[in-house]
Amino acid sequence: MTVARKATSVTAVSPKVHEFLEELKKSENSEVYSLIMPAIQFWWPGVNWEVITDRLRQKLGVDMLLQDAPSLQYKTRWKTYDDFLIEYEHEHDDGHLRPGWIEEYQPENVDWIIYVQVPARKVTRVEVLSLKAAWAIYRPAWRLNGPIPSRNPSYWTNNCAVSWAELERAHVLCDAIEIPRPSRLP
Repeated sequence: MTVARKATSVTAVSPKVHEFLEELKKSENSEVYSLIMPAIQFWWPGVNWEVITDRLRQKLGVDMLLQDAPSLQYKTRWKTYDDFLIEYEHEHDDGHLRPGWIEEYQPENVDWIIYVQVPARKVTRVEVLSLKAAWAIYRPAWRLNGPIPSRNPSYWTNNCAVSWAELERAHVLCDAIEIPRPSRLP
């Protein structure tokens, strides 16, 4: 989908625009959870979890709480890319700017980002503390890989794409697993 936006930090039409409400609706489907849950059981065996539906808690970055385990934010991509999107800025329709989650997340709110690439059935966990430390160092260079805009109800989110290889070079703690497709019995 191509969406035009006013001339501010992105001055043209971008073919990489994501619609927030559309993406949120898709991410709340059972296919996403069928990928997340086996990954959680692999990384944190025997843990019980609670999916957060309260929008206020989600705005703090918490999508899922694990009992006696870390807090999680999950992000879903519906195409497979060899990169991780970092949300660095919100540009509101009235012109004011607010930092994105990379600037706002506090270690006491979110420990891990669970990154789901649905077509590849790949789930990657990314430690927020090491990601924020790398962002503090590499922010100027990584922001050159954007902006990749995403439309929300009353603002634009600006993202940059950072390759998994670059995250590894920056010592961001992350590991991935691929969830096999369920076998279909005749």
